[in-house]
Amino acid sequence: MRSKIVLILKVATSLHWVQERNMTSKTYTSRQGKILRQWFEEYVLSEYQGRVLAVDRQVARHCARLHVPDKRSLNDSLIAATAFINGMTVVTRNIADFTHMDIPLLNPWADV
Repeated sequence: MRSKIVLILKVATSLHWVQERNMTSKTYTSRQGKILRQWFEEYVLSEYQGRVLAVDRQVARHCARLHVPDKRSLNDSLIAATAFINGMTVVTRNIADFTHMDIPLLNPWADV
């Protein structure tokens, strides 16, 4: 099968979410915030090093096309564009947000 399964794309948006929360959270200056940042830096980033696909020029341009004429979620568009450019399948329960993005989709919970 030419299409690879995309699981790691969600990791990129998750990394963004964790980093953002780390920077803006009330816990940033607390002991809990320090522990969270240490875990993020030492475990999460090293665990996924080399396995997170970059948003390059092709992905960015395709992502922009997904916003015209219907503006979509930036995260969903980045995931879809990365999958499209790399010939991958998006694996998600949230099929509805990706249905009109011209990418292969797989809901592993369907018919369970």
